[in-house]
Amino acid sequence: MNRVQQSTDDVSFREVQQFRQLWLWLLFLPFFLLMIGVFGFGLIWQLALGNQFGSKPMADVVLIVTSGAVFAIMGAVMYILFASRLIFEAREDALHIRFSPFFRRRIPYDQIEQCEVRSYSSIAEYGGWGIRWHPRKGWAYNVSGGRGVQLELSGGKRALLGSGRAEELAAAVQNRMTDQTKFGCADITG
Repeated sequence: MNRVQQSTDDVSFREVQQFRQLWLWLLFLPFFLLMIGVFGFGLIWQLALGNQFGSKPMADVVLIVTSGAVFAIMGAVMYILFASRLIFEAREDALHIRFSPFFRRRIPYDQIEQCEVRSYSSIAEYGGWGIRWHPRKGWAYNVSGGRGVQLELSGGKRALLGSGRAEELAAAVQNRMTDQTKFGCADITG
């Protein structure tokens, strides 16, 4: 299947971030290995060796289905952690935010009233990482770090973009906002 590749000519800034924090993997990996080890041992012990696994053993079919479900869930979670990417792109038409493979958002520059770099605490302000929402602070898109770009949007909405290159992202957004205003694309109702 051929995929049409999108032109990157109109992209003035692009940042791709992933969950690569060592502490995150050290937290999840032992749990995953433990679960896979326990169910793997159970399958071998009960099915291959003919012994009962535990004091109240499952039927063989139930053990196979349960083990398969545990392996599938653990594999899916590991894949999601490894494959997820937070992507910011300052394109000609709008600021594009993707949390691949789950989420896309497009913010037209005429909806951005203010853009500034700031420090923040993911846990204290938004309760963690990923795509987060706070009733007073608005949306946050982050995977690590403590610096980002705060956007004040029309209608009193807000968005925080966690970025390892916050100054570059803010400059790209501000340049695009200026270009939109310069070429008559800004909101003319205000």
